[in-house]
Amino acid sequence: MVLLHGWCLDRTVWMYQELALVSSGHEVIVPDLAGFGASRDLTAHGELSGHGQDVADLVEELGLSDVIIVGFAFGAAVALAMPDHGRVAGIVAIGTPSAAGAPYDRMRSSMLRDWPRFAGRSATAICAQPQSEESLAWLARIFATTPLHSAVSGVDILARYEPLDRPSGLPVPSLFVHGADDPIVSPDVSRACAERFGGKVEIVPDSGHFVPWDQAAAVTEAIEAFERSLA
Repeated sequence: MVLLHGWCLDRTVWMYQELALVSSGHEVIVPDLAGFGASRDLTAHGELSGHGQDVADLVEELGLSDVIIVGFAFGAAVALAMPDHGRVAGIVAIGTPSAAGAPYDRMRSSMLRDWPRFAGRSATAICAQPQSEESLAWLARIFATTPLHSAVSGVDILARYEPLDRPSGLPVPSLFVHGADDPIVSPDVSRACAERFGGKVEIVPDSGHFVPWDQAAAVTEAIEAFERSLA
C-alpha cells in the first residue's frame, strides 16, 4: 500500500494507519510528495500530473505490483491523476477535493497575507473531533514548516481541480471515503465520483475533513475491507 498525504501535510499524518496496517501484515510505503515534508527541498510541481508521475515512478522503481494507492484530499487527487495505473490494484480516495465545492480560490490571499497564522488555523479547521492541544500544535507545525511556494503551488492546483473532469473512467476499482461533517468539501463530491467511476463510496459519521485523524480506526477498516474485496 502507498499512502499519499494531503496539502501542506507530510507522511507522518498517516502514523495511525501505518502502524495498524503494518501490524496486520501489510507492506506500507509512505512518501513525502515533492515540496512537502522531507521532500520540501524539491520543487513542488505546478500540475497534478507531475505529482502523479512521481508516484508512478516510485511504484515502478521499487518493482511493486498490485498496489493499493490511498490518498487523502490533495493526495487523493494525485492518486487519480497518475498517468499509469498498470501496477495499481485499486485506489482509496479520502476527502476527494473539488474547486467548485471549496474556497480554494480565496485561500491564496489569506496565505500570502499571514502564512503562519493561516497554517495554525488550518490545523483546527480540518479536524471535527476533539484533539489534544499537543496534537493540534504538532499538526500546525507541519503546516507552518511547509515552504510558502509549495503551499501556494498546491492551492493553485486545488483551485482549478475537478475530479469529474477526468476524461476517462478509472481503469482500476476505487473506493471514495468522506467525512459526513466535512466543512471544506461536501460528501456529495465523493458520491458523484463513485457514481462517475463505478466505484464504491463510504461516508464516515462523526468526521470532518481530516478523516484519517477524526476516525482513524474507521479509515484503516475501510482500507482493509477494500483490499479484501479485490481478492
